[in-house]
Amino acid sequence: MQGLRQFDAGQWIDRTLTLKTWLDSLAAVGLRKERELSAQTVEPGYQKGSLLQSLINNLMPSTRGGVRLASRYWNQYFADERPGFNTNPNNFLVEMVKGRLPGKALDVAMGQGRNGIWLAQQGWDVTGFDIAVQATTCANQQAANLGVTIRTEVNTIGAFDYGVRCWDLILVFYAGVGPSAEHIERALKPGGLLLVEAFHEDALRSIRICGVLFKTGELPARYPGLRTVRYEEPIAMPDFAQKPTRVVRFCAQKPESNESLIDIPSRLKLRWLRQEHRPKRPFANGGGITAA
Repeated sequence: MQGLRQFDAGQWIDRTLTLKTWLDSLAAVGLRKERELSAQTVEPGYQKGSLLQSLINNLMPSTRGGVRLASRYWNQYFADERPGFNTNPNNFLVEMVKGRLPGKALDVAMGQGRNGIWLAQQGWDVTGFDIAVQATTCANQQAANLGVTIRTEVNTIGAFDYGVRCWDLILVFYAGVGPSAEHIERALKPGGLLLVEAFHEDALRSIRICGVLFKTGELPARYPGLRTVRYEEPIAMPDFAQKPTRVVRFCAQKPESNESLIDIPSRLKLRWLRQEHRPKRPFANGGGITAA
């Protein structure tokens, strides 16, 4: 028993020192960013514990303790009487589904349900999930008040069961890196759409934010099995900031059929897809591309 106690104590000390080293490094990065951005505007929605938010968004949800911490944070965030985010449906969503036949939609990290509820009002069969109980509770209450039905689930991006060929539309709006490309491509029905909106890394030049930021052209390259319908990097009003900044917007479609690719070796198939769906021209001055 003495040996076991010594082993456990040593393991605990090692883990504590590792965590302390990691936190010190994270704090140093945060301090550097604070100095770089000290003269810039701080967005109200991101003022509260930017270091904590970065920790929650990027690393902590991968552990059970991290899930509890993230859930607690977002429960408090969504319970705030003065929301620091857009409470209306996302403009990109409204534009891209206009005239599209309603089907089954999945709202990833749905928050208070503003996008899923709007889709339900348009006739879509909506399922959404979020790590915060407060968020899904608000979504259900608002949906009931508006006379529509949505299905909600308290879950994490990593643990949710996306299924196979289940969804006509998947939304990933300001949801970190979102589900893996493999999950998305498998979960979409043939002809189904993926819609993504997030902060571009250039947003750091004008506002103070933490979390996941995307580089130019990163999203189309991430989903080689999907056909890019539209990709752009405009200066626009984000859903989680109080002033315009650069965002990334991505709409992609799962091909109706992949029969012609079945017999091609996986490596060659992946190379062909990446070349086929590579951005056709540089994204200068915030411009985008639209597939022909």
